[in-house]
Amino acid sequence: MKKRIFVTGSTTGLGNLAAKALIEQGHDVFLHARNEKRAQEVSENTHGHKDILIGDLSKPNEIQKLAKNLRELGQMDSVIHNAGISYIDTPEYNELQMTKTFCVNVFAPYYLTRNIQIPKRLVYLSSDLHYQGHFDLSNLQFEKKLWNSGQAYNDSKLLLTMLAKSFSFEFKESFVNAVDPGWVPTRMGGKSATDDLKKGFETQVWLCSDKDLSCRITGKYFFHKCDIAPHEAVNDIEKRKMLLDYLSEFKI
Repeated sequence: MKKRIFVTGSTTGLGNLAAKALIEQGHDVFLHARNEKRAQEVSENTHGHKDILIGDLSKPNEIQKLAKNLRELGQMDSVIHNAGISYIDTPEYNELQMTKTFCVNVFAPYYLTRNIQIPKRLVYLSSDLHYQGHFDLSNLQFEKKLWNSGQAYNDSKLLLTMLAKSFSFEFKESFVNAVDPGWVPTRMGGKSATDDLKKGFETQVWLCSDKDLSCRITGKYFFHKCDIAPHEAVNDIEKRKMLLDYLSEFKI
């Protein structure tokens, strides 16, 4: 059965590969680009998409506008929160005093989830580096320590995985999961990556499908379709609540 699916960060890499695979399955796929230039590029190399939504996920006003545009399109069957950034030289604080890494990797998927019609399936792209993340609300924006892009990325993926777990309890009518795509040779992963590129997007596509009953599961952390144990903080109810409270304080 044809589904309506939205994929953030779908101009290149795993997001684009997942989108193309879902289009090939016959779904109505809505792409996402950071700006008009990227939208034009993906329009030329990704055929069969339904539409392209534009929004820079490092900018709160554009996240808000993207959420509004999504609401106007009506309910999606699935949303893959694929967009993310890895290592940047400086924190690049926005007007809400969020680092760019935190805004793109954590706040944007949080806000978009909170401000659209909840789909039947939600997928959040995590990383095995989330195991090296730290849960420290007093330092999420590097207020008390020097900027460390690697640690910022690891922290953001831990927080995103915690969000997925929280939403799996909150949205009981939906299937909500986090996925580690592996270290794959995309622009973000680099040419030295050793994992299978195809397996890097297959789990996301599988979780968006109704064909396989085995994917009708929620609150899990997957690696190559295998349910594995995440960082211990992911299962900490109190820490998850603290994170949601922290995120709710940012008003846009």
